[in-house]
Amino acid sequence: MALIVLSARRVPLREKARWYLDKGVGVVWLLFPKEREVVVVTRADESRRRMGERLPADPRLPDPAPRVDELFA
Repeated sequence: MALIVLSARRVPLREKARWYLDKGVGVVWLLFPKEREVVVVTRADESRRRMGERLPADPRLPDPAPRVDELFA
């Protein structure tokens, strides 16, 4: 798993996520602190989660489905 947090440096995040996926990482979470949103990127698809929602469960991760709120607490 890779976790990328949006910072002042505007690195192309999806390009960076693809780099991690190409290196064998199964899932990448892109965190957007200002919007309090998480974009979950896998080889198969991409989904956006907002405050109050849970991230999709992934068998490769220990916590079955953390809440977006927990990442920004």
